[in-house]
Amino acid sequence: MKQLLAAEWYKLTSGKLIFIILAGAAIQTFLGIQRTPEDGETLVLVMEALALFNKISWVFCFWLLAFAAFFIAQEFSHGTIRNTLAIGKKRTSVYLAKLIVLCVVTIPLLAVLCIAVIAGCTWAVGFGDASLPDFIKSCAAQFFIQLVFHLCYAPLFAMIIVVCRNPALTIMVGFAYILSNGMVQAFLSGLPEPLSFLKTLSLEYYINNLKDPIGSAGTDITFILQGFAASLCYFTLYTSVGCLLFKKMDIK
Repeated sequence: MKQLLAAEWYKLTSGKLIFIILAGAAIQTFLGIQRTPEDGETLVLVMEALALFNKISWVFCFWLLAFAAFFIAQEFSHGTIRNTLAIGKKRTSVYLAKLIVLCVVTIPLLAVLCIAVIAGCTWAVGFGDASLPDFIKSCAAQFFIQLVFHLCYAPLFAMIIVVCRNPALTIMVGFAYILSNGMVQAFLSGLPEPLSFLKTLSLEYYINNLKDPIGSAGTDITFILQGFAASLCYFTLYTSVGCLLFKKMDIK
């Protein structure tokens, strides 16, 4: 396992893919905020900037999907996976090594997006009158919570890769999932009261409704803990299914 992790880490740090992904995500996010308010509209102050992240979570998903497709999925096309297994490496170890690296990538990707949001809002409307200590505490709290929420996308995209085994097909299926997510959330939000609890079973519900956990009108701790539980459940489910599929699949 250590050798596999070392190989994956070397591949990650020696290539340009991770830097291209981070740069693309930052530029897209920053430019998306660079606009002037329309009549009757005001952009949020930077103290509220990270609350915007629930609006651009799809950006995180798209760039993580792109990274996963070109970092992992192409190994099926190039025969790298087959060669790794041919030298006696266990399938579970191979899958988990790639998943761990994908999870690690979520940290700088999320950090870059958060910085781009803050920089974009600061450039557009100024920093505001928030005190720096309060701002730092708010940023740190929201970053950690959103990181826990978003980690489960790594095993989800890894599972999609195992099913598709092709970079282009992986991106198509993953992007279809990202696009359909909004419709699913709209449907769940519109359910009548007896069925309204179903929306709380979706991880996106917690991502989209997270507010500043530090402020006076911040998110209730129960909401955050429920989100952590949902993320853990989905992470375990996606990892288990993906690992099982990888162990059973015929790799040629």
